[in-house]
Amino acid sequence: MKSYLFCPKCGVKTFFVTHPNGTKIFFHVDRDYNPFPTDFAPADLSELDFSTINCRSCSWSGSIKSLVKNLYR
Repeated sequence: MKSYLFCPKCGVKTFFVTHPNGTKIFFHVDRDYNPFPTDFAPADLSELDFSTINCRSCSWSGSIKSLVKNLYR
């Protein structure tokens, strides 16, 4: 079972980037800061730019390194 990193603003564990074709690609991030596909929207993540990611639930966007390991800081 994977451990997730969470949005520092709202605590959600699902993020997205926008593919050059305009499609939103959803993913989670493990505790080693590696993105991996979600079960509900599996996708090939190998060609994507993760320099700025977006929270699925709130307005937060930033780097993967900004995610938090605990919801309670």
